[in-house]
Amino acid sequence: MSHIHELAPQIQPRINRIKGQIGALEKALAEHKSCIDVLQQAAAIRGAVNGLLHTILEEHIRHHLTYDSAIDRHASADELLGILKTYLK
Repeated sequence: MSHIHELAPQIQPRINRIKGQIGALEKALAEHKSCIDVLQQAAAIRGAVNGLLHTILEEHIRHHLTYDSAIDRHASADELLGILKTYLK
């Protein structure tokens, strides 16, 4: 089992908030709201997802690079660089 399950109480509210924001975006589109309203909602979703990614990435780094002494540091660095490359696109 992944250690990430320990973060569930912290990230579930974020996920629920993102679901609500997506619902609000769908509603804004259905109600033909202005472009500005739709863009603001989309930006809020992006910010919420970025916050979620930050929380998960931070936990991953702290767990695997500081607590787990049995890991290969070079492999961990390569994995981290791959994650950052994806995250920073």
